[in-house]
Amino acid sequence: MSYAYVVDACIQNSWNVGEVMEKIFFYGRYKRNTGPQNVNRALIDLKDSELLYVRFSNKYIRGVETFLKSKLCKCVLISGICTKRSLDLICKNNKNVCYLMHGCLEYENDINNEGLSEELIGLEKEILEKSSKIICVSQYYAQWVADRYPIYKDKIYYANNGLVLEDRKIQRKEEYSVAVSGGNRPIKNNDKVYKAIKKLGQEGIKCKLYVFGEVSENGSSLGKDIDIEICGQLDKDAYYKMLDRISVFVIDSAVEPFGLVLGDALSCHCSVLVTNNVGAKVTVEPLDKNSVIEDPDDIEEIAEKIKYLIDNSNYEMLINNFKEHKTTSMDMLDKIKSICLQK
Repeated sequence: MSYAYVVDACIQNSWNVGEVMEKIFFYGRYKRNTGPQNVNRALIDLKDSELLYVRFSNKYIRGVETFLKSKLCKCVLISGICTKRSLDLICKNNKNVCYLMHGCLEYENDINNEGLSEELIGLEKEILEKSSKIICVSQYYAQWVADRYPIYKDKIYYANNGLVLEDRKIQRKEEYSVAVSGGNRPIKNNDKVYKAIKKLGQEGIKCKLYVFGEVSENGSSLGKDIDIEICGQLDKDAYYKMLDRISVFVIDSAVEPFGLVLGDALSCHCSVLVTNNVGAKVTVEPLDKNSVIEDPDDIEEIAEKIKYLIDNSNYEMLINNFKEHKTTSMDMLDKIKSICLQK
């Protein structure tokens, strides 16, 4: 493979350097099935995105790509945590570096007891410090980040994630079925939902709780004294087939930067109960009082609102509101471009 070929491929077959210099170099992982990487891939795959990005998997060629594109482009958008070496190279090559913030490692490490290294936490802080603009993935999350890091409040912006629903046939719902996602990670507060289901059982309302995502020994305790099914990490088809049967989907997160699972639940015609901390809530507002958890730790409130939604589906309200406020990946990218490229 010749050096000329590598250079040509690295600027994506465009030797019009003038055009490249007006573009954004999108630096983030996009090949795995995770929330942030799914968002990254959706932005890159847009027909008219015109984003430069790292295309090669060979680490040496990736280095050449990163050097050339960060040097030539008008702006670098780092999406998610990158390596220290990449950050230093990018910041040396380009003074306009923005950060697309999908989550906060420092906070998640504390609340989830993840045991992340001080080096990694320090890297996140360095990215926040060196970025000229911090773009959060929802309006609600931008406010949370500004409250946590007031020193950066003047450079915090938001671009709501795109949320696309699938057109699926309505399936028969399993009565008294409730689902959560995120396994037993403490930040998801699914142990509070478990306790709410237990409380309803004590009142004579027997619900079954489905838990999607990994359950670990270090996570919150989910007892076995209710009807509970740990579903684990499923592929999308299996996940959606199970969601088709669920009556109520609960997102009781202490902090949820966006919450793509809201789209999963709506695609499968579920009622949804969310906290005020869920970024995706903006796509289905306004919500009535029975659709929002005011206190994520209030077991009684969660139980009462699950009970209400079992008998009174809010799906039609949510889907009608979504049609008014839906945000596509193209909408998100347009907002990102306007933020990154503004003077």
